[in-house]
Amino acid sequence: MIDDKRKKFKKRVYFKVILITLILVITLVISFIFVREMKKESNDLVAERIAAQTILVRNESMAGLSKEYEKAIPYIEKSQKIHFVVAPGDVVTIISLLEKIAQDTGSKQTIQLKNVEPAPAISALGVSVNKMNYTITLDGSYNSFLEYVKKVAELIYYIKIDSINMSGPVDVEKNSQTVIGASFYIKK
Repeated sequence: MIDDKRKKFKKRVYFKVILITLILVITLVISFIFVREMKKESNDLVAERIAAQTILVRNESMAGLSKEYEKAIPYIEKSQKIHFVVAPGDVVTIISLLEKIAQDTGSKQTIQLKNVEPAPAISALGVSVNKMNYTITLDGSYNSFLEYVKKVAELIYYIKIDSINMSGPVDVEKNSQTVIGASFYIKK
């Protein structure tokens, strides 16, 4: 009987050990699966967060570009109205406009057309043009010179100022002589 009780006891112990082992194995398997799923979810969340941050950065960049573009719109519209290359008949128009600017600013102006030369940089773009070089001699005050240059910059024709040489007093009220070397591009 003691043997029988022992055997039963051993069977129960074995049964309980096997049951506990089975429970542990099942728990470990479930834990392993759970941890793997959690890692997968975590990686997915990290990927989503990175994607969201990337989108946020892009949106902020786009907003900044949009604001910069809005600031540039007046300059873009103005540049679309500028004639960078003029027709040969517009040379007289440009000289007339320069004469009017000199008159409006209270300056005495002399324009000397110098030479016409090919403009290879622009010709390489497929536009056949010449560069018209000329000299403007202005007699007037420093303020009238500044006003003259501002008004020239506002013209719808692109006039490139190559050099400015001022002689005489650089005074707001007193007259001085200013020699401006300039050019513009003419279609051939």
